[in-house]
Amino acid sequence: YAIVPVIAIDGNGKAFIAGATNGPIPTTSGAYQPAPPSGVSGFAMVVDTASSGTSSLVYSTYLGGSGYSRASGIAVDTFGKFYLTGFTQGGFPTTAGAYQPAHANCSSAACYDAFVAKLDPSSSGAQSLIYSTYLGGSGDELYTAIAVDASGNAYVTGFVQGDSGTFPITPGAFQTSGQLFVTKLNAGGSKLLYSTY
Repeated sequence: YAIVPVIAIDGNGKAFIAGATNGPIPTTSGAYQPAPPSGVSGFAMVVDTASSGTSSLVYSTYLGGSGYSRASGIAVDTFGKFYLTGFTQGGFPTTAGAYQPAHANCSSAACYDAFVAKLDPSSSGAQSLIYSTYLGGSGDELYTAIAVDASGNAYVTGFVQGDSGTFPITPGAFQTSGQLFVTKLNAGGSKLLYSTY
């Protein structure tokens, strides 16, 4: 099956689609992850609605880890780069300098952390993954959504199930405990600019 919960569009007739699948999807020659890494993996596709046939699939890749992964939010900037968020059980690819390069220690059986990734569909292979980071604490971070501003900062929201005391928040946060979160990540994916419950 395939779950396609989210879509974004740019000003040039391209559709950016993300979700999760446990079966085969068509991937492009420049895919970051051309084969599924686990039973249920996240994925992202760029479709050019101004083209036809196979040429309309501009970019398509799996993006997942060793456990269940699902992309649940997507946004696109004015340069055609797209931003994904979702949740994963671990083994998710992260990049050098990522804000949170490793999965947080778990207090739940499911053990989900959110992730945030930025990809460039005009690049190929490893070069297409600009940054990728975990975003989580010891509880489960689930069903996240994302938006991006003109400077490339990513805004992520979602909810924490279970132990919420270890989710990363910034000094001066509006609320220091709860279940819902709002986080602003810098353009390089290396720093939290703001994070609050």
